Amino acid sequence: MLEKVVRKRLESKERIITVNNYEEELTDLAGIRILHLFKGDWQRIHKFITNTWELLEAPTAYYRKGDSGEVLSMFTKQNCEVKEHPAGYRSVHYIVETSPTKTKRYVEIQVRTIFE
Repeated sequence: MLEKVVRKRLESKERIITVNNYEEELTDLAGIRILHLFKGDWQRIHKFITNTWELLEAPTAYYRKGDSGEVLSMFTKQNCEVKEHPAGYRSVHYIVETSPTKTKRYVEIQVRTIFE
């Protein structure tokens, strides 16, 4: 968790993360990874996620340098923020709001093919 605090602070100098606000500021304290077989399966999973939960922000689709414009277009058409990952990581990340208890929480959902 300390690494996350340092990384997020470096990304945004004005961001303050404390003992009192880290549960709101670190939106990936809890998460799940959804694996699917074919790239085209992502669209059904995306629809399920966006229809089931409130999103804190637009989903982020990480792609690898050299991925086709067709794949990138699939993500932008679904209102994803598309970012090249420097290490070649491919995945779509969602930050969703949920209330498994009386307290609202943010959870990260990562969606990728089993081969990625």
